[in-house]
Amino acid sequence: MILGCLFIIHAVGVFQADSAEIPIHHMRASKALAFMQKLETADPNKPVSMVADDAKGLIIAKGNPDGIKDIRSVVNLIDVARRKVPIQVTISSEIEKISYDASATVLNTQAWSTSDSDTGVTAYIQPRINDDSTVTLYLALGTVIGKPELRMVYRMKPGESKTFSVDRIGIDLRKDAEKSSSEKHGLVPDLKVKITLGKM
Repeated sequence: MILGCLFIIHAVGVFQADSAEIPIHHMRASKALAFMQKLETADPNKPVSMVADDAKGLIIAKGNPDGIKDIRSVVNLIDVARRKVPIQVTISSEIEKISYDASATVLNTQAWSTSDSDTGVTAYIQPRINDDSTVTLYLALGTVIGKPELRMVYRMKPGESKTFSVDRIGIDLRKDAEKSSSEKHGLVPDLKVKITLGKM
């Protein structure tokens, strides 16, 4: 009888589940949960169920205590602030006497775009910080009313600038202007775009 009681107490101790609220600081809680589920890091011997609470910024974990510890370790790895990349774009034409400047601080791997109504040009930029602190910039140029026509990839250092002419975009501007019922954009023959990467 005593042995039976000891067995019951032991069994209850083994299957007792813990519960923990794990705060998520740098992303939506449901995104963190989805990312962890893709990683498939769960140990079947340490079962844990998880639910995301976006309003409170929490992942609620219930189950094996060691499994919850493992989840906390994964959260510490993925829940980190994304680095920021300061970017400045200048679109100009000496003939047209126009110059457009736009700047933004973009999160690493975040896509950003800016448009100039005078030249009719839109620049799409997505930075990726490399291990050596250089930045790979994915750049696409197009018209305000059209799709990106010119795509480039540059590897730049913080503080570096690159300037290039986009005569091809000027030709596309004229084609799009003929199709557009809104403001007409003429051909800008000496259009230049300058990309400056700020200090990080």
